Amino acid sequence: MKPRALKIVEIIFMSILGFIILVLSIFIIQRLVNKDKPANILGFYLYEVDISGSMYNPGHPDSLSPGDLLFVRKEKEYVVGDVVTYQLDGAKNPTTHKIINIDGSTITTQGINPNNSPDVPFDEQFIIGKVQFVWYGFANFKKIILSPYAIVALVIVGIGAAEGFSLIEKAIIKKQKKKEEEANKDKNNEEIIVNQNTEEN
Repeated sequence: MKPRALKIVEIIFMSILGFIILVLSIFIIQRLVNKDKPANILGFYLYEVDISGSMYNPGHPDSLSPGDLLFVRKEKEYVVGDVVTYQLDGAKNPTTHKIINIDGSTITTQGINPNNSPDVPFDEQFIIGKVQFVWYGFANFKKIILSPYAIVALVIVGIGAAEGFSLIEKAIIKKQKKKEEEANKDKNNEEIIVNQNTEEN
């Protein structure tokens, strides 16, 4: 692997690690400061799936487990089949269900758990947004990462990775220099032999 390619890999790795730490930090800080409002990162609202299990249906492509983290974004329009998060007036927490019917601006949703019945129809204005991405198992990750040991381990991994990439890069450069020196040495030997033959003639 060339130093340039290694540098690209290092940048990608550190960027992903930094992004995860950034998202997690912003989410936790915003939730601690204002528990009644969702975290907002780069235009996405972040919600954790509640413990009701209304969207849990193993084998279903839209199945969500309690503790999964949802990245929700407002859309100009919604269609049947979209999984959306909405919050009605007076509701303490938002609900995330699948749209099963649209009649003008009236939306009907339903959880995909077989035990769920259709929700009471509501106006589209109450939709916060469509679920764009899901971080499955986020609750377990959060539990682990918030422990003091995990935070220390994450810092060590970051420092270790940066140092590791640096050492690999130095080793590659050293190897390349050695090859260049050997090539120059062989070239010099060839020139000496040619000069000797010329002098003899």
